[in-house]
Amino acid sequence: MLLLSILALATGGGGLLLSAGSPKTTVLVGEPVKLVLTWRTTEPVRVIFEDGQFDSRSALGFAVDGGKGPRLYLEHGHERGSDFVTVASLKPGDRWICNLVLVRGSYANAPTLRERRSLGPSDYLEGFVFSRPGQYTIKVQHFINDSYGPLAESNAVAFTVVEPSGDDLAVFQRVAKDPEILAGRGEADALLRKYPKSPYLRWARIRRIGQMDANVGNGYDPEKGIRSNQPPLHKEERELMTRDFDERVAQELLSEEDWGAFEEERLALGLRHARDESIAAIFRKQLFEKFPDSRAVNEIKEEERESGEDHVDSYSHAAPKPTPRPE
Repeated sequence: MLLLSILALATGGGGLLLSAGSPKTTVLVGEPVKLVLTWRTTEPVRVIFEDGQFDSRSALGFAVDGGKGPRLYLEHGHERGSDFVTVASLKPGDRWICNLVLVRGSYANAPTLRERRSLGPSDYLEGFVFSRPGQYTIKVQHFINDSYGPLAESNAVAFTVVEPSGDDLAVFQRVAKDPEILAGRGEADALLRKYPKSPYLRWARIRRIGQMDANVGNGYDPEKGIRSNQPPLHKEERELMTRDFDERVAQELLSEEDWGAFEEERLALGLRHARDESIAAIFRKQLFEKFPDSRAVNEIKEEERESGEDHVDSYSHAAPKPTPRPE
């Protein structure tokens, strides 16, 4: 079983408990970093859940320490114009797991989210979360404002960062010039064809599959989307294209090796696209054995519980219902 490096729970008061870990703690300079954040509380609180997408009002920050004291890192939005946040009530006994991916962001001239509220544009320096080799720790912070409670901080997750070499160095040299590649844009498709196993491109691959899903769902060619300059397909043709696309993606993901930090996502994507029951069973077995308490497994269990399917296990990790966002 792949174990997360989750240490003791940490809290900043107000009852909120944050536990952070990562499935991969030795990474390359500039490589996307995945964190798994578990939320708990000892008393009712309101929090902002953010799953890999951030904006300038972000309630999540990352205290990164490379041996000279913590520096606050803020992730940029992964979607152009994204404004995805969920304010929710969390009560004792609830638990919520979210996967966070740090791709590209800015370091702020402040140690915590509380202090960054008074910063100006000149107080930020854009870059990767790990731009140099070395030993680092990351603590996840949550803070909305004082009326919503004090700043909460997770345990420290330790990372070893190394220089890329060989093919990975070739990919990094392109990524350093155009970080949009890491999010599946720019030259991502060409680099994925040439370097399909590069750890720099795992997140880009996930993003591209998501975009192709959207294209197919709208009746367009999965690769070109609306850029194909063709009208969307009608129902029967769309269903045939969707089936062909699902089967192709499932077979590709089944044939590939472990995706490291994003193995949970590979298995979950494969299960979602598998039309053949025997292939779906392979993905499901591996996903449930390797990541029994992951967000992906918990969501599957919740969906099955709500639909009344036979193989539902008891579980109570559903997301709390959202409430209006504070001004």
